[in-house]
Amino acid sequence: MFDLETRDDPLIVGLGSSPKAARPFVQRIASFSSLVVTEPSIGHWEIEGLTTHHGEETEILEAIDRAFASKPTLVTYNGTRHDLPVIRRRIMRHRRYKLDAALGAMHLPHLDLLTFPRVPAGGDRGSLQDRCAGLGIDAKTYLDGLDGRSRMVLKGEVDAVATFLLLIHELAALRIDGRVWAAGMRALEVAGRGEWAGKGHLSTLVAGGMRRRDLRGKPS
Repeated sequence: MFDLETRDDPLIVGLGSSPKAARPFVQRIASFSSLVVTEPSIGHWEIEGLTTHHGEETEILEAIDRAFASKPTLVTYNGTRHDLPVIRRRIMRHRRYKLDAALGAMHLPHLDLLTFPRVPAGGDRGSLQDRCAGLGIDAKTYLDGLDGRSRMVLKGEVDAVATFLLLIHELAALRIDGRVWAAGMRALEVAGRGEWAGKGHLSTLVAGGMRRRDLRGKPS
């Protein structure tokens, strides 16, 4: 699972102002957050780590290249239209053409949860936060009031974990097996007691993902 946070490129100053969404080609990568998860057997999840890189964009691009070098399956929310094209454009912007793993990300196995599962033509897919809210998971409000780099870093981490939460719900429904979701929640709980113990925003997010705790691990 990964998420990019983007900001205006300094070049935009000379191009005038307009809404961010209308100027995708003049956005720089401000942070890269990734949650590495493995599924050794069907429905069994292991969380290997959550990392965030921010600061110099060239260093972020190098971190992305290292993350993609193992040829993982990518899981994103709107990565097809946003994250992957942004990575490619920013590599070209800095002429870092030796970052072959990042440049080749378009060819990696990729599950974009914006379009998975398919919805009828004209159906509203919504934002990641909206999709999580529909599952009773608050992936937004506890970031309110924060700004600048701190909010950007927290949001990247929240979005990466929220993407995994959405994934295990969708796979549980696809496989018709609630144990898929329950095992994912257990993996998040383990991470919450260890590496994430001091990260309140993630603890709150994971707690919001827990529903009907008495049924964890039981088929449904």
